[in-house]
Amino acid sequence: MPPPPSESSPESYHAEQYSQHDLADLLGPLKLDERGTAPYLNNKQALASQEEEPAVEDADDYKNTLPTIHAGPGSKIRIPPELMPDEDTILHYFDLYFTHVHPYVPVLNKAQLYRQWNTNRESISPLLLEAIFAVAERLADEPAQGQQWIALASKHADSFMDVPRLSTLQALLIILKAREAVPKRGYYYRSWMSIVHCVAMARDLGLDEHFENHKAGKLCGSTPAECLTKTRVWQTIFICETMIAAPQGRNDLSVELESLDFNVPQLMHGVEEDEHQISRDFIFFVRIVRMVSKMNTVYLKVKKRKDWGLDPEFVQLNPQLRSWLNELPPHMNVTFPRDGSPPWLPSHFIGNVHSYYHLATILLRRPQLTFLEPMGIDGQWKAHMIVSYASAKALCRLQESMLQSFGLSGLQCMQRGISFTIYAILSCIVLHLVALTSPDPEINTDARDYFTRHMRILEKTMNSWPLPEMLKQIDAVREAFSADTRKPFVLKPSFPYGSPHPSTQSSPPRAATFKPPMLRTNSLDPNLDVHGGPHSHPMEFNVCSLNVSSGAPEVPTGQDIAIANGALSTSTAQLPHQQYSAPQTFVTPAMWQESVASVYESGGLKRQWDYDSGGASIAETMNKRR
Repeated sequence: MPPPPSESSPESYHAEQYSQHDLADLLGPLKLDERGTAPYLNNKQALASQEEEPAVEDADDYKNTLPTIHAGPGSKIRIPPELMPDEDTILHYFDLYFTHVHPYVPVLNKAQLYRQWNTNRESISPLLLEAIFAVAERLADEPAQGQQWIALASKHADSFMDVPRLSTLQALLIILKAREAVPKRGYYYRSWMSIVHCVAMARDLGLDEHFENHKAGKLCGSTPAECLTKTRVWQTIFICETMIAAPQGRNDLSVELESLDFNVPQLMHGVEEDEHQISRDFIFFVRIVRMVSKMNTVYLKVKKRKDWGLDPEFVQLNPQLRSWLNELPPHMNVTFPRDGSPPWLPSHFIGNVHSYYHLATILLRRPQLTFLEPMGIDGQWKAHMIVSYASAKALCRLQESMLQSFGLSGLQCMQRGISFTIYAILSCIVLHLVALTSPDPEINTDARDYFTRHMRILEKTMNSWPLPEMLKQIDAVREAFSADTRKPFVLKPSFPYGSPHPSTQSSPPRAATFKPPMLRTNSLDPNLDVHGGPHSHPMEFNVCSLNVSSGAPEVPTGQDIAIANGALSTSTAQLPHQQYSAPQTFVTPAMWQESVASVYESGGLKRQWDYDSGGASIAETMNKRR
């Protein structure tokens, strides 16, 4: 495999901006080209539709300000002395990295790095130092300096592609983490190409055979600390490959589960206690991603079967995922107060790992909800909905606690950055809306409160994601449902035109439960539903038909919300056909309101309505206004 292009070239990794087709679309079968107009059907067609000429981004300015590096035969790559931070700053950077990033990307050994720095700092790869500095500057709230270090690493990267080195691999994984804070054009595809190179180099270093060799009784020739580092590097590559590939609809993953050690590591002589603890905690993150990988594998096997979401091979993953909580060590457990308040979290790593678990729960249950009738006699749909909504509420409370205890930086440290938080919120929005439209008090009792709380979290985090189209669309949702967009989110008292009276029945009638298109198998136009419907991917959670993925917390853009105006209706027949055949570029607040209102106004729901002072129902009043 050829080495990755030099980052000083027009194909620079860090010179990126989002394009519309970097992200999944709304309905699954429809995608948009660079201009948001032409639909295409799959990733290969999407890539083929890209502009031939690579764009020059403003990130190139950082490369232009770097000192001139004179390199000749036999010369060594070094960080320019004028850019090298002073001793105290470097030690501060090390501390920031190991405190906040290392738990998620444990590709280094802390004691070894400090030992090298104190005794033989010339032996440390400059590319590795540049990667650490880039991440640390972000944590220190110095984005310009962080971008400078990414630019310098980009300039040096090609020189380190002559032979496979563990230090180079470590640096590439840390740089991948650093780039999460500054997503640019082609970010997702570039991330994929970056992890492809990491997999290739790791294979050349024999990391894919490391676990199997030890099981066979073979020695790897490394010290216990180095051996543990190799294990964690391969595990980190597995996490990144799965989380980057899944939202792009890829099934060409290279890291096989059999090549990974999922056992809780035992304390080894020669490994420091804190590094051992990092490994013990990290393995539970790896296990969550293993569940995502299994979901993907099973889906590929059963996707052509009828009602595949209820296939025994898929359903059997439910208890496997639940067992994750039972296997947690006591210090990693989270206790949720009964009053609905945020839980106490000892670290943002523990909070984030639990967030991954609850999102995985939502996405695992989604295909099963798809193939079940709401409030069926057997109660299966309701049971899955209650479990899913419990996870949505847990996610809300975890994110509230993260913001209270660690601020935005705690959310930015997690794998895939702040985009995961925004992604998770959007994944929960559909559940809040389904709960709000349900007459069942077991589902709707606190839905208004949690929808409001989650929207407020979204308001606090949205500006940390530099994507104008996304901000515009979130503002549209806020305008559609917020009582006053100038203030923190409060759900309109008349949501969307009024609210249903609490049900007086212990078991609501079957016809009174809303099942949105993303939880039905026949909701999309069959002429357009090429990949959706009963064969939609389990990792693709259609949030208001926002097609996002559990594999990686990638966030939908404005184009992803472009045709969501029909998402909450009970039938596509209620919507103009061109809304599906000719996607629009922006969903107005009125479109959001109309979509949710159609749930209430559907004749099949037979809902009770609030009445205005004149005795007319709110629905009747709003229909007259139209």
